[in-house]
Amino acid sequence: MNNMMYVVGSGPSGIACAYTLLKAGYKVTLLDVGFTLKDESQSLVNRYRKDRDTAELIKDIHLLRKKHRQQSDVQPAKTLFGSDFPYKGIDDTFVENDDKAVIRSSLAKGGFSTVWGANVSCIIPKEMLGWPITFNELKPYYTLLEEIIDIASPKGEMSEIFPVNIGYPPSFPLGKQGNDLYESLKPYKDDLADDGLYFGRAKLAVGSKYSLDNKGCSPCGLCMHGCPNNAIFNSAFLLTQLQKDDNFTYLPGKLVTRFSEDNGEVEIHIKDIHSSDESILKGCRLFLACGVINTTCIVARSLNLTDHEFIIKDSQKYVFPLLRWHRSRGCVKEKEHTADQIYMEIDNPSVSPNIVHLQYYGYNDLMLEPLRQRLGSITELVPKLFSGFFERLMICFVYFHSDDSGAMSLKVHEYKPGTKGMGEIKGQINPKSDAIMKSILRLLKKHRHALGGIPLGLGVQTLLPGDSQHIGSTLPMSQSPNAYQTDLLGRPSGCERVHIVDSSVLPSIPATPLTLTVMANACRIADSVDKQTMEGPNV
Repeated sequence: MNNMMYVVGSGPSGIACAYTLLKAGYKVTLLDVGFTLKDESQSLVNRYRKDRDTAELIKDIHLLRKKHRQQSDVQPAKTLFGSDFPYKGIDDTFVENDDKAVIRSSLAKGGFSTVWGANVSCIIPKEMLGWPITFNELKPYYTLLEEIIDIASPKGEMSEIFPVNIGYPPSFPLGKQGNDLYESLKPYKDDLADDGLYFGRAKLAVGSKYSLDNKGCSPCGLCMHGCPNNAIFNSAFLLTQLQKDDNFTYLPGKLVTRFSEDNGEVEIHIKDIHSSDESILKGCRLFLACGVINTTCIVARSLNLTDHEFIIKDSQKYVFPLLRWHRSRGCVKEKEHTADQIYMEIDNPSVSPNIVHLQYYGYNDLMLEPLRQRLGSITELVPKLFSGFFERLMICFVYFHSDDSGAMSLKVHEYKPGTKGMGEIKGQINPKSDAIMKSILRLLKKHRHALGGIPLGLGVQTLLPGDSQHIGSTLPMSQSPNAYQTDLLGRPSGCERVHIVDSSVLPSIPATPLTLTVMANACRIADSVDKQTMEGPNV
């Protein structure tokens, strides 16, 4: 009998699933479109690794960025050393969206882990209300993930809100602004906790596991453009390691369009993106980790659900500036880590019955991108002329639970060979989101002495549904699933051997960082399949 396990997608959830299956002794084939870094950007990285000229690299990166269309008016899209390959699409996967939604999906090798912010955490149990699984069922898989992903996280910090301690103490320092904010908050820890505010150093997927010469983070100020030392986790790095396993096969250039089950096997319909040839693969099981939109479209087309309107839940995102009273002198010039500096969780019923997650960033040159798009190279004079301002300015990203957020609807088109596009998406604004954001600002202003500054309400920017890139819940898990839900192993209605392992199956989207929780659930599903398969790896 065919014993091949097929995984679709090389992003974090797909690679976590593949790792778990390999660990159990199965043969795994990973199907992927798998776009990779463009040669012009790779050459910049190679040059930098020799000359370590940060200023010259940043200048060249911005020259490449000029070529790319910005999808969001609020936040510039991150690129990998100036390359937008993570966002590259093809006609087959095109999805139309209205002006109330921003949609990004990735066909890259590594998915969005090629350009993510590296923010991680376990989920807070309160965020799982209404889920058919418990936190304790996910807990062991957060531990398993430490085998494949470095997590820089101070021991015991924020233990009042996060139920498990993951990772190891960071080997790299906070940036100047991050450290100044952290030191400002510490004396007020009890006062903040009385109002349901908990803070700590940001938990980041940064370390030495895949880095050049195992050196980990060597602060260089380039976090927002890509890590030249490979210290930020990218699932493509793990994919390269898995290719050394005789039980693992990687097939790039393959687009999965549909599936069916027959005689105890899964038939997988694939299209070669180079030749457009279509073929069918047969395997024991299929694990879909293509990202919410692509996964949902594959399922809808395979199970004749194209008449259904799927709801994509979103973690609403806001951005606001924090103007601190004192300067962090030298932060504009210094080479320091520019990823997220400080986490803050709000668990205060006067704000929301749900958790709110905040991320504080210090100065980085991507802040100037809106100006750069208009003024060009003259923009580089701005931080020099106004260093006193930028040494006081921090940026905060705010994320809501999906219950407090807008959403999107997805209508999938029937599959017809040779036609363009998969479907259309419409945004849905949640009117209560703005009220919650105003409550957050009031609470933070109350604690301005702890922050050492004040949030600027006039500078608040509201992102559209989808712009947070924390989305999912189109085919949520349920104890008693209907035709548009999945069981506890991520299996759509009527399927025995097809499992969804990305955020499509989460019943809601937490405010806290999503990636590690999606990976943990993917490991849980893969491990549960192994335990439920009495015949063992040779099924």
